[in-house]
Amino acid sequence: MEKISQAFEKVNTKQALDKMKMFVGMDVDDDDEESAAASSSGLQHQDSFIDDFNSNCTLSTKQRFYGFAICLAAGLTCTLLGLPNKSVVLAVKALLLGMIIHAYNYRPHLHPYVILALYCCHMYLGLEIFFLLITTPVRTLRFELEPQSNEPYLSTSLQDFWSRRWNLMVTNMLHPMVYDPTRRVRARVVGERWARLSALMTTFAVSGLMHDATYYYLTCVQPTWEVTWFFVLHGACMAVEVEVKKAVANRWRLHPVVSGLLTFVFLAVTGNWLFFPQLLRNGVDTKARGEYAIMVGFVNANLPHLHYKA
Repeated sequence: MEKISQAFEKVNTKQALDKMKMFVGMDVDDDDEESAAASSSGLQHQDSFIDDFNSNCTLSTKQRFYGFAICLAAGLTCTLLGLPNKSVVLAVKALLLGMIIHAYNYRPHLHPYVILALYCCHMYLGLEIFFLLITTPVRTLRFELEPQSNEPYLSTSLQDFWSRRWNLMVTNMLHPMVYDPTRRVRARVVGERWARLSALMTTFAVSGLMHDATYYYLTCVQPTWEVTWFFVLHGACMAVEVEVKKAVANRWRLHPVVSGLLTFVFLAVTGNWLFFPQLLRNGVDTKARGEYAIMVGFVNANLPHLHYKA
């Protein structure tokens, strides 16, 4: 009896190994391929949730959308709470980016405002992960680099968003290159206060022109200057905000939750009006999704074989 049980264990172990080989893309021996395929098909019939290795989900579109919404809300909650481990935060952000890219498959079923929110999150998470990847080799040499952003989702005003939280590398370049020289030159003519405001407007205008140049590179279409007007508008609103803060001083202040919500509503409305249209009209979002799909397909096709060869 012991010999029979040992023989059965060997057969089961061999079948399990064959299944694992088939799953990761490794070749199965010819004499065992038939039996492994039979056992694999039997397993697929038992599990009705996954139809095949391509993971064609049998859930309805509504059920899949609800599942995605729950996972996205949970991931955003973890990110907003500020997980202590940076590697965990990065993993959560990468997972959220993958979920957002997958959510684009359900665009016909999504409200335009939901799609707008996905675009905003996609831009933030994509930049965060991209800059982390390109700065990792430098960090391995023990060089200190400025962070790309500082939790922009916690912004409580336009000044807080643009000056202290979003795209800090560009902010720290424009300040000495554009803002400071402009303020010093104009202070001799119009005074310190108006020089400061005009320097602020000039800095935002230069940033808008830089973004229009980037859009031209991405679309190869003549600029419409919408994104430049987006930054000019934000520069003007930020100048008004700074003056209002000085006027009321500490006598009156909005609750951070309220001011943060108003900030993001303003960013979303103006972004939908002036920042995203040029990209959407020229299909940059579609091209980006296609490139992500190619990248994921390449990894899925080659990673198991690379791991096997290693």
